[in-house]
Amino acid sequence: MRSQLLRVSAALAARTRVTARDFRSVVAETSIDDVIYMDPPYQGTSFTRDHRYLGGLPYREFVEVLHTMNSAGKSYIVSYDGKTGEKTHGEPLPSELRLRHLSIHAGRSSQSTLLGRDCDTVESLYLSPALVERLNAQTAQTAASEPDQQELAIA
Repeated sequence: MRSQLLRVSAALAARTRVTARDFRSVVAETSIDDVIYMDPPYQGTSFTRDHRYLGGLPYREFVEVLHTMNSAGKSYIVSYDGKTGEKTHGEPLPSELRLRHLSIHAGRSSQSTLLGRDCDTVESLYLSPALVERLNAQTAQTAASEPDQQELAIA
């Protein structure tokens, strides 16, 4: 496992930059060749008495920035809302953004376990239209150059 992590780290080191600052300044510095991953504070955790999480990001403000990113052709991934058992956390991102929504089964909820419950967590990932287009183009290119290769496309 250690050697695998070291290889992944080496592969990403020259091509990846991790930051912890206002996302608007990061977005302003990116080009259409970049892929931006955003994991803002989840709705329902930020504007409460529970101060384990950083201050929240207003929903409307975040959606406006995503609109701007779409207009600029930026490729991004957002981890934003989700579910634990039957409880939904946060408002989904609006359909007008034309994001590809993926539901990721994350397994048993540790918070639920601590509360004596048995619930699974489903996280939401959203892919920008520009990123979906890039992935589909890459898949088509791979299929044309390697017809025997099977690829998973995000259509």
